[in-house]
This record gives sequence, structure tokens and C-alpha cells, in this order.
Amino acid sequence: MSSKGFYYQLISQRRPLLALALAVITLAAGYFYLTLPVVTSTEAIVPKDEKRLFYEEFRQVFGADDALGIAFKSERLFSPETLAFIRDLTEALEEIPEVEDVLSLTNVEDIRGGQGVFIVEPLVGEEIPTSAQRLAWIKERALSNPLIRGNLISTDGQATMILVRPAFHGEDEDLEARLLEAVEKKIKEIRARFPGAPRLHLAGWPVIDVKMAAYMNSDLAVFIPLTYVLMALLLYLFLRRIRAVVGILAVMTLSLIWTMAALNLVGGAMSPMTAILSPLIMALSLADGVHLTSRFYLELDRPGAKPQKNFSALVIKAVGESWRPCLLTSLTTAAGFLSLVTSRIPAIRHFGLAAAAGMIIEFILTFTLLAMLLPWLGQEAARGNSPVRESALVSASQKLTRLAVTRGRWIILFTLAVVLISLWGASQIRTETNLLEFFREKSPIRVAARFVDQNLGGSETLEISIRAKEPEAFLDPENLRFLEEIAAFLKNRPAFSKVVGPHDFLKQMNQAFHEDDPRFYRLPHSRELLAQYLLLYSGTELSHFLDEDRSWARLSARTVVHNSSALEEEIEDLTEFIHRLEPEKRGLEVRITGKTYLNTQVIKDIVSSQVQSLTMAGGIVFAFIFLALRSLTLGLVAMVPNFLPLVTNFGLMGWAGIPLNTSTATISAVAIGIVVDDTIHFLNQYQMLRRAGLSVDQAILGTLIVKGGAVTVTSVILIVAFGILVTSRFVPTVQFGFLSAMIMLVALLGDIFLLPAILAQKKKGG
Repeated sequence: MSSKGFYYQLISQRRPLLALALAVITLAAGYFYLTLPVVTSTEAIVPKDEKRLFYEEFRQVFGADDALGIAFKSERLFSPETLAFIRDLTEALEEIPEVEDVLSLTNVEDIRGGQGVFIVEPLVGEEIPTSAQRLAWIKERALSNPLIRGNLISTDGQATMILVRPAFHGEDEDLEARLLEAVEKKIKEIRARFPGAPRLHLAGWPVIDVKMAAYMNSDLAVFIPLTYVLMALLLYLFLRRIRAVVGILAVMTLSLIWTMAALNLVGGAMSPMTAILSPLIMALSLADGVHLTSRFYLELDRPGAKPQKNFSALVIKAVGESWRPCLLTSLTTAAGFLSLVTSRIPAIRHFGLAAAAGMIIEFILTFTLLAMLLPWLGQEAARGNSPVRESALVSASQKLTRLAVTRGRWIILFTLAVVLISLWGASQIRTETNLLEFFREKSPIRVAARFVDQNLGGSETLEISIRAKEPEAFLDPENLRFLEEIAAFLKNRPAFSKVVGPHDFLKQMNQAFHEDDPRFYRLPHSRELLAQYLLLYSGTELSHFLDEDRSWARLSARTVVHNSSALEEEIEDLTEFIHRLEPEKRGLEVRITGKTYLNTQVIKDIVSSQVQSLTMAGGIVFAFIFLALRSLTLGLVAMVPNFLPLVTNFGLMGWAGIPLNTSTATISAVAIGIVVDDTIHFLNQYQMLRRAGLSVDQAILGTLIVKGGAVTVTSVILIVAFGILVTSRFVPTVQFGFLSAMIMLVALLGDIFLLPAILAQKKKGG
């Protein structure tokens, strides 16, 4: 379709119908935007594969492994007042609907015996003793019980933790948020009755999940209005026309609404993985609008231009010369985002699909809504030459380009030096993700995690499932000793502070049946004796480690390690050790599972899959460039200034000590589709001028006059937009924003500095 036909048929002659269509679509999109789900659990990023389904089955049998820990320290831990506080808080927490059960110092089972006596009862119970003798006895029992010491209380007897096990929530992804809110409310109520109560630390997966979502929401409350304000200021600074700012912001607003609706429609949700979508789309949606309006004003400000009353000729000219390169840049950016659909992680796929849709949406809105508004923009009083070309920033970029034409060889040599330094830095990158380090050092969640790690051996666990084919298999002492071997292996690893399994309970029972003689803290050799112990056992805690028909057992290993790379090494070593034990010969199936394990595997998948995404994105993007420019030589030239930002990004990560994690791993695949946009605009205009008979130097400088302003403006807008993310309290968002802003800066320098230098040197080289 010709530009004239495009404008008259769609923009001019059918303007009321177009406006109505845009309004109806926006209303529908607004509904889906407002109903966009908000996910607060990291389980949302875990694919529903066989590992996830097994974990859910495991959790339904044994209960929660992602407990919420409430920890504190007190020199008077075993005083009546402190024990009463623990008892009342425990009972209050048990009333919460989202809680499966609560384990604390006051209700933990104490298995003891004597002459003809076998007792399983709470260590403290509802009646808090007041005598010093009784309190000292309770303390001694707690510190001598391996199931309590190092598990619910510290080895020095001064710190304790209340474990709140969440109910199984299945598809209820808001359960953790409700749980934490209810827990905090109960704590406030109980603390009001105990004015001298110690400071509490909340740790564990529910806290991490909910706080990540809370930080996400607070960030969006800042990012969106701040982005509006800064984008409006920048647009006015460069365009100096209020109507142009209003028109482009209208495109940005509708692009945001439509894209977030698309996120809902592809099955996505607002989550920590998709939180940056809003500010990202707001920034990217401005680029085509800036190119279109700057081209329109360039035509309007040409000497001798005589616009008609409706400015139709100028609009036709601006649209006709802008839509093709803008379409190509929108497609290349969309291709970068679409590369993310190869990920196994649902949230990343949804992000990629929605962002790709957003690029097509902003192009459509730019060349319908904004094109329709161009005559209204043209009615605003002209102010001399194009203000885009008058800014100091654009003037500086023009000087750099002229320098590049005359000093191209030195610039290329300098670029090679930067690449070499970046490659060395890239070789120093660590591949790891620590979810706790996503929060700032002094944040309450980091402080709580450190407290629990230092005093109580951590709040996260690695779970080992041991399943037999036959019922009553774990009445066989040999199978229990098999559990002991795995537990012993884990206990000898510094990464694990405590390992609990059904064999620990049975050893405790054996000791109790022998008048609490510590020499009998061992597994009995008789299957019949084991069956007798289980028959007499009247507690409930064992059910978290052994199922009803004694064919499925659980080992729970508490860890103080949070780095994914370190955990992955521990998992590999454990897997190798289990393999050497040959469990299949015993008729046992051993699997590692648990929330910590699943998240470690997801983190590994995210990072490793980005290599595939980056390769895919690079291939698609540069295929678009070759097809658009129809020149192998120019296509190869275009690759240089666009790979430079990616290389320097990895180099900067290495030099700054920023790891390749779930946040930074996605940057390159996303950025490669963005940084190429200005190169396409530059080379498209350069080709047009060369075909018109201009020399290389004339074509470079002529391209700068026509496109330099818009290229500089869009790049600065992206730098500022990504820079906004640095204000986040969430470390991955800060890293994403900082690195993306630096990529955009290097890309701008590559387009106005390196690209002209290469073109000029190519001329000299023939």
C-alpha cells in the first residue's frame, strides 16, 4: 500500500471509525489489565513438569517443607514469661486457616520412658511451670534431645524458632500472602500482651515470596508515575511542542494498557519475573513516535514548505518515509523478546510473548493514533528550525560523528581495546543466583535470614524422598540404616546443619524404652520391636517423615547455603553418593525434591536457556537486517556496533562482580532486539542518500541531519527509562536497570561514533 493510500484510507477518510475502534479495544484491554492476576509465590516460575507434580504429591503426604520460621533470642528463654509468650503465640498461630500446624518449644513432642513407662507428650504443655527445678529439667530435656537441639533451639539454649507449616495450597497462589498477613497480625496481638517480648525475626520461603511481590508492587507505584514525568520532560526538552508530547504519551498509555492485557490473555500474571514489563513497554513505545513526529516536524520546518489546512501532504510524507524502518525495528525488537519463548519457565515465556505483542501494538498505535493526530500537532505554532536538531545533546552527537569520519581508524582501535578488556571481564563472571541477595543488605528479610542461619542452622531445607514398592518396608532395620547412611553423609557436609528422618524418632523411642539410657540411642535390630514402638507411639510429628503404611520416608536436611551454584554442587555430590548405595537393589526409589531443590533447578534452567535465547534472537534480528538492507556488506557492518554493547555488558558484569543470575541472564536476549533499532534507522537513511548520489561522507552527515536527532532522543529516553529501575529496593531490578542503561549508552555511542567510523574506513579501503 502506498503512503498516500495508507493515510487517506485509514487515517483521514475513516478517522471517526478508527477512533471508535481504538476506544473499544482500549476499553476491552482495560478490563483485562485490571483483572491481571498478581502472583506472590516463586512457585509461579516453576514449570508444571514431572518434578513439580512429584513435589506436590510428596508435600501432600508429608506436609510443608516451606515453613515460615519465627525466631528470636533471649537469655531467659526458659523463664515462665518467655515460655508463656511462646505458648500463646503458638496457639494463636494454630488458629489461622492457612496453617497446617505449628511446631514450637512448648508443643514439640518429648519422647521419654522409665521403668515400664513410655510417654509421648509436649515438652512444656499448656501449663507453664514456675519452679526453677522444673524449668531447669525442661531445658536439660530440650538440649539433650537431638530432635530439638539444633532444630527448634540453638545449641547454647538461647535462641529458638517457631515453625509455621503452611497448608497445601495447590493452585491457590495467594495463600502465602494471606498467611504472612495473618501471622503478622497474630504476632502484634500477642506482643501487646507481653510488653517485654523479644524482637522477632521472620524467615523462610513464605517471607521471601511475599516480600518479593511487595517490593514489586511498591516499585510499580514509583516506576509508572516517575516514567510518565521523566518521559514527558524529555520529550518536551527535545521536541519543544506540547501537543507532540501529548500525542506520544497517548500512544505510550494505550500501549501499556494493551500490552498488560496481552500478558493476561497469554496466561501470564504480574510477578517478580514480569514486573519490569510496564516501565519497559512505556519506554520502548516512544521510539517510533519520536521518529514519526521528528520526521513530520522536519518536513514542516523545511524552508518554503507550504502546509495545507489539514497538513495531509506533510503527514503523507512523514508516514511514507517512517513506517518501513519503524516496522522493521518493531519486528527486530519483538524478535528479541520472542526468543524468550524457548524457556521452560512459564513466567519468562509469558513475559516474552507479551513484550513482543507490545512492540507490534506500539507500532500499530503510532501509525494509526499518532498519525491521525499529526495534523493537530502541526497546528501548533512552529518555532523556527526543528528543536530536535537544536538541543545541545544532539549537537554533541553531531560533533562526535564528524570526528568519527575524520579519525575513524583510531576509534576502531580504541573499540578493539574496549572489546579485549570486556572479554577479560566477561571471563570473571560468576553464574549463580542467591534469592536473599535480591534484597538489600540491611533489609529485614536479610537480617532475619542471617539471624536464623547463625543461630538455628537456616530456614530452608533440601528434601530427600525414599520410597519402597512394598508396604511396611521401613520396619526393616536395613532400610532404616540406609536412611542413616544418607543422613550421615549430609551431616558431614558443612552446607547442612541438621538432618531429620524417621530413624531419628525410632532411635529416640529405643532410648526411651531403655529407661532413657543414651547408650540405646540407636536403631533396634528387630523388625518386631520397631513395629511395637510404632504401635505405642501416640504422637503426630513422625507423620511428617513416614507415611501411614511405612513405605515412604522423608529426610529433611536444613541448609545455610543460599547460592544456587553451591546448592547445585551439593545436589550433584548427594546424587552421586546415593547412586553408589544402589538403592534399586533394595527395592527403593530415592529422589531429591522440595521447594529449595525445585527453585535451584529453575534457576539453572533460566541461566542456561538464555544462551539458546540469545543465539536465537541474534540470528533472527540480523536476518531481518540483511533482508531489510539487501546488502551483505552493510549487514555485516551493522553487526559490529550492535554486538559491542553485549560484549561490554558482560565485561561490566565481570568487572563489577555482578553474577549471571535469573535477572541479568535475560538482558542480552532482550537488548539485542532493542539496540539494533537505531542502527536500522541510520543505515536505511544512509542507503537512501547513497542511492541519491551522495558521497560516503556526505551520506553520513546527511543521515545525521535527518536521523541523528531522533536516534539520540530515543536512546536517551531508553537510558533514562532503564535508569529509573535503579531506584528500586529490589536488587535484581537495580542490576537490570543499570546494565540495560549502560547497554543503551554504548549502543548510542556505537551508532553515532563507531558506525560512521567503519563506514568512512570502508570508503578508504575501497
